[in-house]
Amino acid sequence: GQQDCKDFFYCIEENQEHWRDVNQLFSLSTKMFTTCLSCKEVSRQDASSPTPFIMLDCPQTDISISDLIQRNFNEPEIVTDWRHQDGCGQVTNGHHEMKIMNLGEQQFFIIIVRRLTQNTNGSLVINRSNIEMSSNIEIKGGNNILVGFQPIAVIHHDGDVHGDDTFGHYRADILDAKTNQWFRTSDDDEPIAISRITSQGYIYLFKRC
Repeated sequence: GQQDCKDFFYCIEENQEHWRDVNQLFSLSTKMFTTCLSCKEVSRQDASSPTPFIMLDCPQTDISISDLIQRNFNEPEIVTDWRHQDGCGQVTNGHHEMKIMNLGEQQFFIIIVRRLTQNTNGSLVINRSNIEMSSNIEIKGGNNILVGFQPIAVIHHDGDVHGDDTFGHYRADILDAKTNQWFRTSDDDEPIAISRITSQGYIYLFKRC
């Protein structure tokens, strides 16, 4: 399907050695770990390779971007019937978390939301749940210190799915740094001032406050 906008960021990721200056603006790594609720010890997992973005599943119900961040980075996910293999060995519950490494050094932060998914029949569908944009977000780093980021751009896609293919058009809502006014852009059309950012965001770009 039409994934060219997302592919742009994949292209940055795959050319890290050639485009170091561009990649370093966005590059980040994450680590995942689970805390056993029985013995309280942490079962660590390997950190991810550097990437210019983080992929998140699109919720099935409407949500704010702040709550989406809270759910994925600031609050642990409860896992049940989980065996702490490298610890107490019990089948118990745990708190699973994802943290961004060196969050305090990040100047930019990019989220791509998986809106194109498959339904129970295996057909491609677009998840149109609303993700309302708030003014700023706060992300909890590995040291539990909150770091603030300001939204500066939201890329969205107007289109539909036919069979195994998608079609449509990309637009971007952009924050003008000088006037603090949001504009909606579309190819070479004149940007239009908007009072409300799209709730159908597909790619979100943030800058550290």
